[in-house]
Amino acid sequence: MKVLVTEFDPIDEEARKILSEVAEVTSTLHCSEEELISQVGDVNGILVCFAPITRKVIEAAGKLKVIARFGVGYDNVDVKAATERGVVVANYPAIYTEEVAELTLLLMVALARHLPYVDSMVRSGRWFWKMDMATRRRYTNACRTLQGKTLGIIGLGSIGREVARKAQCALDMNVLAYDPWADVKDMQKLGIGSADLATLLRNSDIISIHVPLTDSTRGMIGREELRAMKPSAYIINTSRGAIVDELALIEALRNGWIAGAGLEVFTKEPPEPDNPLFKMENVVLSPHIGAQTVEASGKIWIACANTIADVLKGRIPKPPANIVNKDVLKRIRLE
Repeated sequence: MKVLVTEFDPIDEEARKILSEVAEVTSTLHCSEEELISQVGDVNGILVCFAPITRKVIEAAGKLKVIARFGVGYDNVDVKAATERGVVVANYPAIYTEEVAELTLLLMVALARHLPYVDSMVRSGRWFWKMDMATRRRYTNACRTLQGKTLGIIGLGSIGREVARKAQCALDMNVLAYDPWADVKDMQKLGIGSADLATLLRNSDIISIHVPLTDSTRGMIGREELRAMKPSAYIINTSRGAIVDELALIEALRNGWIAGAGLEVFTKEPPEPDNPLFKMENVVLSPHIGAQTVEASGKIWIACANTIADVLKGRIPKPPANIVNKDVLKRIRLE
């Protein structure tokens, strides 16, 4: 057996130990589709984060049995192609819940209190109370208290629910959510109001996105949706960049349709150096690091390794693995 790790960090030693018990482990960094095609011919398992596991890669991997993907989504993995070839695809939607929820609240607070601006103020030797009255008033008028404000959550999965809980408990915020698949009675028990998308956009002071990138969610927040938001509202995206139309967002920020944005993800990653968002003072940016903590890194490596090891041993993977294409589970027994 052979497992290929396509990752930007060296493999965790505990994860390597788990995989080494069932397979030879090789690693490759920053792979293109062409590079992967040349390396997967005899591979039985792939552990991946951002590398493109396309149809061509999967078809080139004639012995492939399992793909384990870091994190919540699987938009860089061609699940349809994997399913057609009987390859198990697993991701881990709940494993980063705490970390991404914390970062979401950080972006909310940083926007509401203009944290990047005040940090640069102190570093450059400026002191608020020594500034002229007009400058002080302009800053104060741009800041918002979050207590009592309405948070609108798009997507009420594990991360969306944790963001709601933290916002309610820590910041005393009201929470609305748009999720066609959520149970309304369950939402009521959690103190979360149910709303359609138009109502949520119209009534929220902050909107936070927590849905996967699919054909139906790609570009779901566009020009029309941004125009529907309050001029004083902020939008937070810690999910996937392409869910928000980036050009429309830039237009909205320039024209004052909304007050600001907190972005952990972008349509193209990394963004181009001349991206207009970089020069906007009402934007807080993060380089897709929501899960990058010591605690989360250890959990995800071990979870991925256990899933791959289980499949290669002919066993059904255990949680926290989420088998995306459940219909192939019956085919994972070794021949």
